[in-house]
Amino acid sequence: SNLTVKETLMCAAIACCPPEFSEHERNVAIMTLVELLFSSDVNLLHRKVYDLTLVEQRILCLAAECLRSPQFIFINDPLAGLNIEHQMYYLRKLRLLAHKGYAIILCMKEGVCMATLQFIDVIYVLSRGQCAFSGK
Repeated sequence: SNLTVKETLMCAAIACCPPEFSEHERNVAIMTLVELLFSSDVNLLHRKVYDLTLVEQRILCLAAECLRSPQFIFINDPLAGLNIEHQMYYLRKLRLLAHKGYAIILCMKEGVCMATLQFIDVIYVLSRGQCAFSGK
């Protein structure tokens, strides 16, 4: 996409925020998410989406999804294609969202390392469609 991060989030805000939101309220929502998820990297707002790293692209998608104020955020195989450093970074961002009240549900098919478990509150392990384990 030739859009910048800010333009992408503004399009998402227009599409997802309640219609009665003013432009100012949409900007506040965007900046709140940018501060939370991108550690206040204001320069990032002006970067083109195609220049973002894979983990930054995933966080941008997450920010766009958060503009909808969903009850649950379901993410399928969130760590696929990320190296361990980026996996930990992404999981820390998900943890921040969880602390802000978002219910994050991850579907992780394989390759879960022990380090990722520190970010998970409750785990369900399915085998052949049946719950094989659940717990904290």
